[in-house]
Amino acid sequence: MALAEPALLAFVSERFASAPLLIALSAIGLAAASMSCADTFATSGASCISRDIYQRYIKPDATMKEMLVVNRISVLIIVLAATAGSFVIPNIIDAIHIATFIASASYFFPLMGGLYWKRATKEGAFAGMVLGFVVQVALVILDLVNTPPMASSYLETIHPALMSHGVIVGMGLSAIAFFGVSLMTKPSSRVNLAPFFEEEAEELARYETREISETDPSYSAFLKNIDENVAGERTHLQLNLRASGALSWHELVEKLKSSSPAWVTPTGLDSVYRLTHGDMLACVAVTRGSGEQDIWLKAEPKLETVGRQRKELFTAYEELKKSAWSERS
Repeated sequence: MALAEPALLAFVSERFASAPLLIALSAIGLAAASMSCADTFATSGASCISRDIYQRYIKPDATMKEMLVVNRISVLIIVLAATAGSFVIPNIIDAIHIATFIASASYFFPLMGGLYWKRATKEGAFAGMVLGFVVQVALVILDLVNTPPMASSYLETIHPALMSHGVIVGMGLSAIAFFGVSLMTKPSSRVNLAPFFEEEAEELARYETREISETDPSYSAFLKNIDENVAGERTHLQLNLRASGALSWHELVEKLKSSSPAWVTPTGLDSVYRLTHGDMLACVAVTRGSGEQDIWLKAEPKLETVGRQRKELFTAYEELKKSAWSERS
């Protein structure tokens, strides 16, 4: 496997020796594929840092402009870390294997369990991810340090179950931590289960949109400000608002939640949803915009329910307007 890269280059140069244009196109294709993978992993990792760590736990009221800055810094850090790692790991195949093993030990059980097991808790997922990551990284380092050049894997010589840098051990300990801690901690609330289990969302969705007349002048004017884009079986509805002054995001979210039990925050205070039916993606979501005064409302209903969701978006807008006015007064 370590010779896969030079073998491919040798094949291309020998096969198309009389066609330099084809060699050039092959080189461009390989470079494009490499760049595509690199920027995809860097930007996706940066999104996790900015969205799931910075905005969720450090600054929930962060604006999209601030998130963009964190994203760019995170991309730079990830690229520099990958560059440093390239001097330690001998080839790209080994790097892919190591990354896959660490990811499997860290994420497999918390991810799959969170999707299909209602009894899973955030404490269990955190314990499983941390233990799986720490154990697998330690096993990889132990294996690399103790394996002589061109020799069999050190861990594999101890026992066949430790092949592939002992990933089975890492995943096993992660599973024990995930299931054990989940069973020992308080079950997740229905609000937190709603984004992943439709029946839980439907149980919460007891709040219907109020009757709105199509001839209502305020509703007609509202529709002119909505951006609509159809993608597949869904329509993306977006409304960007700008307040006359800076708003306290925390206070605004609490005002919305107190104005109607339909407003919930299943993913944290950074986003607030108006849960009116079981399809979480179609429910109206309110998030912070690019500036201190900007607020974004969006929903992605299926094409057959887009008429209802326009009215739902209008209802959310009216409730948001009242809450923002109350917060500023």
